Parts: sequence; C-alpha cells; structure tokens
Amino acid sequence: MQAQVEAYNAHDIDTFASCYAPDVTITDLSGKRPVVTGTEALKKAYAFLATMPKAFHVDIVQRVVNGPVVVDQEQVLGLPADKGKPRALAVYEVRNGKILHAWFPPRE
Repeated sequence: MQAQVEAYNAHDIDTFASCYAPDVTITDLSGKRPVVTGTEALKKAYAFLATMPKAFHVDIVQRVVNGPVVVDQEQVLGLPADKGKPRALAVYEVRNGKILHAWFPPRE
C-alpha cells in the first residue's frame, strides 16, 4: 500500500500501476466517473499525474488494515489555494501483494 502512495506522490504512473493487479477495478462510489478496469485503463485514468505540480501529493492521515482490506484517509496537498486541502477516503482490497479492488466513497 505504501509503495503505491509513494509512486503516486512521485507522479510515477508506471510504478503506481505496478502496485495493482492486472484485472484491478477502481470504483468511484459517487457515480461521477466510470469504473476503471485493468492497469492500462488505470494508467489512462491517472495520466493527469504527469502534468501536476511537484507539490501535488497525498498524505495518509489514518490507515486501518483488516486482513486484505485497507482503508486510507488521505489529505490532498499541493492544489491551488481555491481548491483547499480536501480529504478523501480510499478502500482497497489487496490480494497476492497487489491491489485488486479500490473504492472511493463520495466526499459529501
């Protein structure tokens, strides 16, 4: 889990994607974004990282691990002042050392 956070913060899309299972599913539970399936789709969905300022990153405020399930509360930093410092919740299922599923509940 920590490796994917570090790759995300380094804006290293290939290393980030390598932390996920080939058949990963990423679901935005707000319904605002389509489900991402597979690491190639994941790379496309996270391609924005390559264009973000170096200061853009997430800090893990709290992590809870229960068997294969990891829940991270994240603080997003490095956004323009008008965007603030939003917090996000991420729920992951890890199998065989790779993230198999990720769910992002709505912030409101």
